[in-house]
Amino acid sequence: MPNTRPYLLSLLAAVSLVAQQPNPPVRAVPLPANPVLKTIQHKLNIVGGTEITTPQRAIDLAAPRAKFPQVHFSTSREFFTTNKDRSKTPSGLYILDANFIPAQLPEILNQAHVTLHPDGSVTNAQGGKIAMILWQKLVQVTTPRASLSNPDERWSLLPSAHAASPYPLSYVSAWSYWYADNGFCRSVTATTGADAWGPSQNGARPHTFIQYIETRAWSNGTNTVDRTCRNCDTLTASAEASYGCWWPAYGFGVDGYADLKDGSFSWSWSW
Repeated sequence: MPNTRPYLLSLLAAVSLVAQQPNPPVRAVPLPANPVLKTIQHKLNIVGGTEITTPQRAIDLAAPRAKFPQVHFSTSREFFTTNKDRSKTPSGLYILDANFIPAQLPEILNQAHVTLHPDGSVTNAQGGKIAMILWQKLVQVTTPRASLSNPDERWSLLPSAHAASPYPLSYVSAWSYWYADNGFCRSVTATTGADAWGPSQNGARPHTFIQYIETRAWSNGTNTVDRTCRNCDTLTASAEASYGCWWPAYGFGVDGYADLKDGSFSWSWSW
């Protein structure tokens, strides 16, 4: 058998020489800059209704501002011009492109698992401070109604434009929010909700079931949730995009859509 010892010694020497060589320099890969927030473009298509934009006309579907004095109001253009980097936006609740607070704000905050504090800051379920952006729209149904003395008979004989049950459709509303977790692990959550409302009764405004509701939430192009429901009174869609942990840069993008139909009334809202 040939003697392999000299060969093994030569191989070990070569390996040792390579190990002693300095490591080549590692080139740093430049990270993308934090993206600039876009200006939201609202698109409305209303048949048989009128958009409500003031708290006076929103009546009980607007919460008193004195109840939530820490909420910020702004237009989308002003907000995105001032806060071009969402990671540096001060913690708080920002209502954009609306002049009133939705009456269901406590339910929206609870559904999002966030807390609005008296000092104006907003924290997520883990206690981290976040900036929460909220849009909302409200439409009053204006299609003709039957005029009968008996309320029960009036509701039962309403034309097809008012097929809602158990109450005639008076208002529809939709809202959308997004917020980002910018801590150790980063993500952005987008949610869209829609509600159908009957007439006010004894100081309360109940929901009413309508023929069709669709809500859609889109988060950074990686996750889209589209929900539809027939004969329902409220619907919510939520999408979350995760950017992982230890990574200092992230993408951004949220969009939403709401569509409500009942008889000859229809309303869609996209942004």
